[in-house]
Amino acid sequence: MKQGRIHFQAPFQKFTSLLSQGIKKFYKDFNSLNKSSSKAHIHRLRVSTRRLRALLSIYKKCRLKPELASLRSDIKSLTQALGPLRSWDVTLSLLKTCLARTRPAMQRSLKFVVAELQSARKKIRNRFQKKHFAKIRRHAAEATQALPSKSGSVPFSTLLLKQSQKAKKRAEGALRHYREQEALRPLHEFRIQLKKWRYLREIEAACLDNPPAATLASMKTLQDYLGETHDLEVLHQALQTPALRRKAGKQAQKDLQSFSDRLESEVAARCSAFLKANRRVLAEIFEDKAS
Repeated sequence: MKQGRIHFQAPFQKFTSLLSQGIKKFYKDFNSLNKSSSKAHIHRLRVSTRRLRALLSIYKKCRLKPELASLRSDIKSLTQALGPLRSWDVTLSLLKTCLARTRPAMQRSLKFVVAELQSARKKIRNRFQKKHFAKIRRHAAEATQALPSKSGSVPFSTLLLKQSQKAKKRAEGALRHYREQEALRPLHEFRIQLKKWRYLREIEAACLDNPPAATLASMKTLQDYLGETHDLEVLHQALQTPALRRKAGKQAQKDLQSFSDRLESEVAARCSAFLKANRRVLAEIFEDKAS
C-alpha cells in the first residue's frame, strides 16, 4: 500500500495537539535564551528541540500542507549549534566533580584547566549568540496557526507504528554492531539511535493510548548510563588539546596526564561492562534479543 495522505482520526488529533504543544514549548525555551542563560536552560532548550525534531519527522511522513520544511531546517541547524555549547557545559561541570575526588595537591595543580575550559566555553557561547535565529521565531510562531486536519487513505496509527518500528530496528542494528566490537564508537552510535527511538515511543504512547511505561523507564535508565559514559569521553577528549598541554608546568603536565589516564580507564571500563551492567534493562527493551 502506498503511504498516501493520512487518515484523520483521534490519534492524529492527539498528534497535532502534541506537535502544537511541542512547538510552543520550544518557542518559549528559545525566546527566553540570552547570554546569561544557565546550563539547565540550555539543556531544556536542547531537549525540547530534539523532541520537536522527532515530531516534525513524523509530520513530514504525513505529506500534508503546510509542509513546515523551513521550520524543520531551522530546528536542525539549531540542534547542531546547541550541541557544542551543551557539551562544554557538561564538560566543565564534570571536570569540577572529578577534580573534587582527587587529592588537594592535584586540584591546585590543575586549577588552570578549569579556567581554560571556561574560556573555551565562553568563546563557543559568543559564537552561538552571533548566529541569527530570528527566522526560527517567525517560523515557530506561524506553524501552530496552520496545522492541518485532513483525511486520507492511511491511518495515522499505522504510519506512526511503522516509523517507531524502523527506529527500533536501527537501534537493534547499532546494538549488534557494538556487540561485535565492544568499542566506544559503536556504543556512541547506539546511544544516538536509542534516543531517537525513545522520542518516537513517547509520541506513540501519547497518541495511541498505549503507554509503554516500563519500557520508556528502562530506555531512560539505559540512556543515563550511556550519557554518563559519553560525557566522560568528551571530558577526556577536551583534555587532549595541545594548547592546554603547553600551558601546563612540569608538575601540572604529569598531573594532567595522570588525571586524563584515569578518565580514559573509566570510559574503557564502562564501555566493556555495558552489556553485563545493563543486561536486564536491555532484555526488557529489546524483548530478550540482546540478553
